[in-house]
Amino acid sequence: MKLLKSLMTVSAMVCCVVYGAVFGQDDSLVPDPVKSATTEKSGTSTGVKNDDQGLSFKIHGWGSFELGQLYNGHGPVDRQFQHVWRQRVYSNLEADLTINDRYHMVISPELRLYYPYPINLTDPMERDLKAKYDAYLNETYFGVNIGDLANPVMSVKVGYFKYKYNPDVRDLGEYMFRSQCYPDYIYNIFDQAYARLLGVQVSSDLFDSLWHQDLIINSETFFYPREDFALTYLTSLNLFKGFLTIGGGISGSHLFPVDPNLTTPQDASTNMYQKNRRLVVTPNAAGGNDTAVAFDSTYYSFTGTKVMGRFCIDPKAFFRDSKLFGPNDLRLYGEFCVLGWDNIVNEDPDTSLLKHPYENRNQRIPFMLGFNFPGFNFIDVISAEVQFWDNPFANEFYDARKVYVPQHYNSNGWGPDLNENTKWSIYIKKSFMGHFAATLAFARDNVFDLDETDYGPNVDFEETYRYHSDWYWRFKVEGSF
Repeated sequence: MKLLKSLMTVSAMVCCVVYGAVFGQDDSLVPDPVKSATTEKSGTSTGVKNDDQGLSFKIHGWGSFELGQLYNGHGPVDRQFQHVWRQRVYSNLEADLTINDRYHMVISPELRLYYPYPINLTDPMERDLKAKYDAYLNETYFGVNIGDLANPVMSVKVGYFKYKYNPDVRDLGEYMFRSQCYPDYIYNIFDQAYARLLGVQVSSDLFDSLWHQDLIINSETFFYPREDFALTYLTSLNLFKGFLTIGGGISGSHLFPVDPNLTTPQDASTNMYQKNRRLVVTPNAAGGNDTAVAFDSTYYSFTGTKVMGRFCIDPKAFFRDSKLFGPNDLRLYGEFCVLGWDNIVNEDPDTSLLKHPYENRNQRIPFMLGFNFPGFNFIDVISAEVQFWDNPFANEFYDARKVYVPQHYNSNGWGPDLNENTKWSIYIKKSFMGHFAATLAFARDNVFDLDETDYGPNVDFEETYRYHSDWYWRFKVEGSF
C-alpha cells in the first residue's frame, strides 16, 4: 500500500507538470513523434498532401509469413507434443492522418491466419481441421504534441496503441504489461515484444531527450478481470553520451476495479486466507476456561503493485565514428520486475504450498539478461537472451481464466519434474532491399504456443515450453511499404 501511495504521489506530480506544460505553453499542436512500438517501418509510404489545408494522408502496410516447429513441448494435463508444425500469416494496413501539422490519427486493422492445434476430433463440425481467421485492431489512436515544433514538451496518445518501453528486448522481458500479479504469470507471443494498451499515454522528453517519462492510464483488455484500470509511471535516463541507459517504473495493476466483486472475489471456499490467528479464552459453566482458535478472514485480490528496473550498456558510445558495427551491436541489457510487491501471509497452519502462494517476494521476480552480438552492418540483430525466475509455481493462469480467483492452480508444474525456471532465446534478423526482412529464432520462453483462443477441451492455460528439453524454432519473412 505504501508503494501505491508513492505511485499516486508521483502521478500527481507528473500531472502537475503536464498541467503546467499544457496551459503555460503556446497552443502549438504538432504531430505525435512517438515511434511505433513494433519494428521500424521499412520502405516508403503512399499518400497525398494538401499544402493549402496542411493535411497529409499516408498509407503503410506490411505482411508476414511465419513458420516453424514446436520441437518439444507440453499441453493439457502435461501431454507431450513433438515435432509439431506451426505457421501463421499476418496482414496489416495503417492509415496515418495529419491535419494542419497539429493533430495526428492512426487507424490500423490487422488480419491473422492460423492453425489450431491439437485438432479436436470430437468436434462434430470439425472446425479445427481447417485454418482459422481473425480480424482485429492493431492500433487506432489520436495523438497530439504540445509545445515548440522543434522540441515538443510532451506528446499525448488516446486510444488503442502499441507500447514498448525496452527497445532492446526481442523476446524475454517487457514484463510490465506482459505479466500479471496475484497470480503471477508471464505471457509472450513470438516476435511481438510489446503490448497493446487501451487508454491514455502522456510522454515527455527533457534535456535533449536524456530524460524520458511516460504516464499511462489503461483499461485492461487481456488479463482477467478485464476493463479494470491501471496507473503506470515509467522513466529512463540516457547517461554518458548513450553509454548507459537506466530505467524503471511502478504500476498499480487493477488499481481501479470496474467490478470490485470480480477483482476481489468474496468466496470463502476458494479465495479466503487467514490473518491475525489467535487463541481466545472464555470462561465456561464449570468454572474453568475454554480455548478456541480465532482468526480474521480476508480475500486474495488481483490488485497488485509492479516495480520494474532495467539497464543497457552500449560501448559504441565511445567510437561512434566506427563503421564496423551496426546500431544494435554490442549492447548489453537487462530487466527485472516484481510481480506484486506486497507479501501476503496466510496464517493457516496447513503447510501446503498452494495455501501460501504469495509469502516470498523473491519468487515473484523474473530477471532477464541479453546481449547483441556483432552483425557488422550486415545482420540487423543477433541477440541472445536468458531469463531466470525462481518460481515454484507453473507459469499458468488456469484459476484466473477458468475459476476466476487470484490463486495459482498448481505448483511445480505437472508430473514429477519441476517447471524449468531458466528460459533462453536466440533471435537473428536481417533486412534487405529496404522493404523486406527475415527473422530466425530458437527459444524456450514464456509462449503459450498451443491454441488457447477457445474454451474447448484443447485449451491449455500453461506455457508450452516447461521443461529443460522443451524448445521451438521459427522462421519469418515480412514485407512492408
